[in-house]
Amino acid sequence: MSPWSRSAWGGRFDATNVCRPLVSLITSISYDHTRQLGPRLQDIAFEKSGIIKTGIPAISGATHVEARSVIEIICRQRNAPLLQLGRDFDFQYVPASITASSSRPARVTIRTPVRTWPTLQLGLLGEHQGANAAVTVACVEQLRKCGLPIPDQAVAEGLAGVVWPARLEVLRTQPFVILDCAHNVASAQALVDTLLASFPPSRRHLLFAGSKDKDIPGMFRVFAPHFVRCYLTRFTNNPRAASLEELQRIATAQKMTAQTYPTSQQAWEAASAQAAPDDLICITGSVFLAGEMRRILL
Repeated sequence: MSPWSRSAWGGRFDATNVCRPLVSLITSISYDHTRQLGPRLQDIAFEKSGIIKTGIPAISGATHVEARSVIEIICRQRNAPLLQLGRDFDFQYVPASITASSSRPARVTIRTPVRTWPTLQLGLLGEHQGANAAVTVACVEQLRKCGLPIPDQAVAEGLAGVVWPARLEVLRTQPFVILDCAHNVASAQALVDTLLASFPPSRRHLLFAGSKDKDIPGMFRVFAPHFVRCYLTRFTNNPRAASLEELQRIATAQKMTAQTYPTSQQAWEAASAQAAPDDLICITGSVFLAGEMRRILL
C-alpha cells in the first residue's frame, strides 16, 4: 500500500509521518516516584529524558541545576535542539486574589525567543502553573514552526479555561475548603505558597492522608508553620495508605496539633466542626484522598 492517502477533505498526507513527534516536552522535575526512577534528581531527569528523540526539538521546564545538566547532555547526544525555562524563555506571574465575595484570576506574562506575549489569564492557581503556562506557550511556538496554525486566541482561552480537579480546587467558601493532591515536598511547598499569595490570612486547618512510600516527614516540615490543627486520616481505596500511628508520630515530631480519625468522612466532620466561617480547611496528601473527599463534598 502507498504511504500516501487521501484525507476526509480531499487533501493528501504522508501516512508514514502520522505518528512522528514534533516536539519533546519535559515539565518540572522534583523528587517523586524515587523507588521507580531513582533517589537523585539526576536519576529522575535521566529517566524522564527518555522522551527526547533524535533530531526532535525539546522543551524543558526543569529548573534544578542537576536535572538541567542531564537534559542538556542527552539533547547534545541526540542532536535535539533544546529550549529551557529560565534560559531561553521565562514568565512573570501575578497571583490570583480570592475572597469569599470576589476573585481575581492569576495572570502571567511570558517571554520567548519569538516575542513577549500579552498578559494571559490562568484558570489554575499557583506560580507553578505560571511556569507550566510558559512551557505550554514555548511548545505552541514550536508547533507553529512545524506548520500547525494555533491562534493566540486559542492559547489564551485554553490557559484561562482549563479545569483540573484537586489542583488547588476551591470547593467551598466560609470557611474556604481547598482540595489539592500534593503528595511530595515540591507540591506541598507550591500549595503553601499559593495559599499565602492568593487567599486572605486566616486560621488554617490541614486534613491529611498520604501514601507510606512518600516523603511525609518532608511534607510536614513544609506544612507545620502554616496550620493551626491537623486532622490525620487514611484513604480506604488503596493499601498504600500510611498508618494513623505513623502520621501521628510525624506530626508530633513537627510539634503540630494533630488528631487521628479512622475515615476521611470522620476527619472532615471534625475539621468542619472546628473551623470558623473565616477559616480555611486544606485537604491534601494524595490523589486517593482527593478522590474520596470529592465524593463526600460534591
